[in-house]
Amino acid sequence: MILILTSSGWKANKKVKTMFRRMLRKIQKNVSEVRVLLIPISNGKERKNLLRYHIRQLKKLGIRKENIEFLTNTKAPKSNDFDVIYVCGGNTYLYMYTLRRTKWDRKIKNLSKKKKIIYFGISAGSIIAGKWINIASIGKNPDKNIVGLRNMRGLGLIPYCVFPHYSTEDEKEIGKYERRMKCKVIRIREKGATTFEI
Repeated sequence: MILILTSSGWKANKKVKTMFRRMLRKIQKNVSEVRVLLIPISNGKERKNLLRYHIRQLKKLGIRKENIEFLTNTKAPKSNDFDVIYVCGGNTYLYMYTLRRTKWDRKIKNLSKKKKIIYFGISAGSIIAGKWINIASIGKNPDKNIVGLRNMRGLGLIPYCVFPHYSTEDEKEIGKYERRMKCKVIRIREKGATTFEI
């Protein structure tokens, strides 16, 4: 699995889009045949806007609309076979809660064992890829645990915690978090991205 973890996707930085396009080539499949699971978990109106934006961006890369399926608060995909898992931003705790409720946390972990698959995370989508998700509750714009989640484990696709939208002002709080959780934190600036191959 190839992970591309970002703060703001390619909205803030066109180089991220170039990186995504380059990683798509590693799937060794015609782009028009690439199957995407798009995960935008938020309220109705915001979700519609997110869907429109991300579908438009994926289509610009040559991905066909009929090859894009969705996992939302209310809808689960019919297929389990995807080349790209594309996880948008929002409330980190709500994302993890929804993935567990739909059993897609396990399915993503199983898919991670396939070499030719991309996990693309934006903000909360990047956080949940890591070891612990309670890192979402620190920093300038912390997420509230609106679903009362008790299990703070992320997907654990990488053995680190991920902190998107990083600025040096967050460093002291992140340092404390690293010591308390005994977990290295990957810091991603607003326009930044980082990649892993697992």
